[in-house]
Amino acid sequence: FDWWSTTFRGAIGSIGLTLLVLAPWRAPVPLRRAWCIWEIFCTVDTKTELRVLLPQSERAAFVEALMRDFDAAVEVVSTVDVTRAEAHSAEDLANIFDAVTRAGGAHVLNVAAAGGLREAFALAGKQVLEERRAAGDEALGLASHLAIMLAKQGRYDESQPMLGHGLAVRERTLGAEDEDTLGTMISLAGLLQ
Repeated sequence: FDWWSTTFRGAIGSIGLTLLVLAPWRAPVPLRRAWCIWEIFCTVDTKTELRVLLPQSERAAFVEALMRDFDAAVEVVSTVDVTRAEAHSAEDLANIFDAVTRAGGAHVLNVAAAGGLREAFALAGKQVLEERRAAGDEALGLASHLAIMLAKQGRYDESQPMLGHGLAVRERTLGAEDEDTLGTMISLAGLLQ
C-alpha cells in the first residue's frame, strides 16, 4: 500500500493536472468514494492543478445553480468527509484510512480536499462568467459571489477587478444610491483595506 501513498502521490505531482468529473453535480459520486477523495487530497498536497469537469447533461443545471443559488452550489464541494466515503472493498477502505491517518487524519484531509475543490469550483465559475459575458449577460450576481469566494481564497488580484467591474455596471445601470450598488461598494472597500 505504500505505493499509493508515495508513488501515486508523486505521479500526480509529475502529471501536473487532475481532472475531476462531478456527476451528478449536486451529489457527485467522486466525493463519496474514498480513493477519489484521497486523489483530490494528493492533488492539493502536491500543489497540482485540480479542474472540475461536468458532463454536458449536468452543465445547464450547474450554470443555473451558480446563477440562482451560488452558496448552495459551493456547499456541494465544501462538504467532503472521507470518514463517510465508500470503497470497492473493506480492505481498500482500511488501506485508505491508514494512509489518511499517516497524512494527518481525516480532518486534515477533508479541509485540504474541500479547499482544493473550492479553488477548482471558482475556476469553473469564472469560465461560466466569461461565457455569460461573451453572450452579453453581465451576470453581476455570479461575478460578486465569485469575487467574494476568490477573496476568501486570498486571490485578491482576481477578485478586485470583478468587484470593480460590477460596481461600475451597477452605478451606471442602477445608480450610486441603489442597495446592490452600495453592497458592491462595501465589498470592494473591504477587499481594498
